[in-house]
Amino acid sequence: IEKRSLFAYEPGISTITPSIAETRLSLFMGNQQLKSNEVSIDIKPLPLENQPDDFSGLVGNFKLETSVDTNSVVENTPIAIRISLSGSGNLKQVTQLFYDESDDYKVYQSNINDQITYTDEVKGVRHFEYIVVPKRAGNLVLPIFHLSTFSSENQTYTTLHTPEFIIDVISSGERPADTFESKEIQVITEDLRYIKPLSMTPKQATPYYLQPFAWLLLLFNTGWIAYLIGT
Repeated sequence: IEKRSLFAYEPGISTITPSIAETRLSLFMGNQQLKSNEVSIDIKPLPLENQPDDFSGLVGNFKLETSVDTNSVVENTPIAIRISLSGSGNLKQVTQLFYDESDDYKVYQSNINDQITYTDEVKGVRHFEYIVVPKRAGNLVLPIFHLSTFSSENQTYTTLHTPEFIIDVISSGERPADTFESKEIQVITEDLRYIKPLSMTPKQATPYYLQPFAWLLLLFNTGWIAYLIGT
């Protein structure tokens, strides 16, 4: 059985055309063409009343989950915000989330990746990553990301929000040594453990006459000369 998920983008009567497959029922008969029936669907329009400005077109039941990689940064240091949109529906339809711009920070969309299954229904998680760069020191309220969806069960619009996160932004001119520089020194120290020191004093060569090979060569030459004289 072949299953496909179809998502309608316009209201009205929509016709699903027949599927066609070729098969051979026996060795004595040629290929036969099988054809499914045609199906018509009445697609209802979404209500315009109380439709939010940030409506994504997403229909179903969804939720947002958020994680922030730190709670304290130096001014102009990027902060990674990871947001997961999960539920059942056409998750790939959502390409961005909404937020309010501010002079306190700059926001950049980093990447999107999916964990979506297509067994019986389309469901899973779409992961968003945003990079926020704080532009001033002090307590900074990170941007609140949001989008609106439509619930086919309740026939209502729902606006999803990320929670409020407050980050302590340290001025770049007031960087505490014990908070950051000590960590950097520790990392450098750990790296140096694996570096063997090189001796700057060259190894002094052993004189030739003190080497064992020199004595063996001298004895061989002496014996060879004595042999030649004796013959």
